[in-house]
Amino acid sequence: MRSRIGLVALITMMLTAAAACGSGMSGRSSSPVGPPTADPQVKTMAAATAAPTSPKQVRAGFEQLLGLHALLAVRQMRSVVAAAPEFGQVAGVSLQENTDALSGLVASAYGGTQADRFQTLWQRHLSDLVAYAKGVAATNTSATKTTRAALLADANTYGSWLAGASKGRVRASDAAAGVRMHVEELMQQADAYAAKDYTQAYRLERTAYEHMFSAGAGLAKASVIPEVAVGLDAPPEKLRSAFAMLLGEHMELIIDAQQHGKG
Repeated sequence: MRSRIGLVALITMMLTAAAACGSGMSGRSSSPVGPPTADPQVKTMAAATAAPTSPKQVRAGFEQLLGLHALLAVRQMRSVVAAAPEFGQVAGVSLQENTDALSGLVASAYGGTQADRFQTLWQRHLSDLVAYAKGVAATNTSATKTTRAALLADANTYGSWLAGASKGRVRASDAAAGVRMHVEELMQQADAYAAKDYTQAYRLERTAYEHMFSAGAGLAKASVIPEVAVGLDAPPEKLRSAFAMLLGEHMELIIDAQQHGKG
C-alpha cells in the first residue's frame, strides 16, 4: 500500500509538471490479497493536497484520494467478510486518514463549513459500508437489506450536500447517482468475495477504483466557476489524469500479484 500511494503521488506530480510545460509551449488476480501495511505516506499525501494552489492541483488531489478511498473501502469490507480483524484495523486507520485528507481538500475547495458537513456524511458512509459487510459475513439478509437502504440514503445526502456546496453547479440527482453507483459496486464486490468468486470481486474492485478516481474531476470542476472548469477538460489535463489513473492501477495489479505469490 505504501508503494502504491507514493507512486500515484509521484506520477501525478510528474504529469502535472509535464502538462504545465505543454500548455506553455502551445482487470485482477483471482485470489484474495494479504493485509496491507501501515500507510504513513497517506499523511504525506494529505499535506500535499491540503493547500492546493490551482484548480488542476485540486483535481489531481481529489482523483488520488477518491481512488484510494475505493481501494481501502474494498479492503476493509473484505476484512470483515474474511474475519481478519488485524487486516481490518489497518485498513480502517488508512480509511480515516484518507477521509481526513479528503475533508482537508474539500475545505480548500469549498470552505470549512462545507468540509465539516462532508466529513460527517462521509463517516456515516464508511460506517454503513462496514455494517453491510458484517451482514454479508453473517449471511443476514435482513441486515444487508437494511444497510443497503442506508447506503442509498447516504448517496442522496451526498447529492444534496454537493448541490448546495457547488451553488447549484451540480444537480443533486446527478451527484447522488454517482455515489449510488459507487456503493452498489462496493456491495457487489463484497457479495462476490463472500461467495469466493474472486474473479468477479477483483473486476468490481477495478471498476470501483476507476469510477471513484474519475469522480475527482467532477468534484473539482464543481468548486469553480464554469469559465475555470473548462480548463480542467483541456487535452493535456485529460492526458495527465488518464496516465495517473492507469499507472496507479498498474501498481495495484503488481501488489495483488506479489501478495498472492506470498500466499
